[in-house]
Amino acid sequence: ALRGALPTGKGRLQERLRHVMKGVREALGRAEQQQRAARVTQLERLVAAFEADPTDAQKEAALRGALPTQSAGSYPAELRPVVRLAREALGRAEQQQRAARVTQLERLGGALVGGP
Repeated sequence: ALRGALPTGKGRLQERLRHVMKGVREALGRAEQQQRAARVTQLERLVAAFEADPTDAQKEAALRGALPTQSAGSYPAELRPVVRLAREALGRAEQQQRAARVTQLERLGGALVGGP
C-alpha cells in the first residue's frame, strides 16, 4: 500500500523517498529482531521458573502457552534452542509425574494385598 502511494517521478524527490524507505525497512528489521530477542528471553525465564518448581500447574500452563504451535521450521531459528529446552523440561516433568503415579499405585496395591 505504501509503495502505491509513492510518486514514480525521477530526481531528487524520488531519491529522498528511496532513502526514507530504506530507513523504514531497516527500522522494521531492528524492531522484529528486538521482538524475537524478547520472546527468547521470555521463554528462557518461563523454562527456568518451571524447572525450579515443575509441580506448579500455573508455571507449566504459562510455559506451554508460550511455546510456538508450529513445526520447528515455521518459527524463528533463535527460538529453536530454548523451545527444545522447554520441551525437554516438560518431558522430564511428565516422566516424574508418571513415576510418582506408578509408585502410588504400587503402594495402594501393596496395602490392599497386605490387608488392613
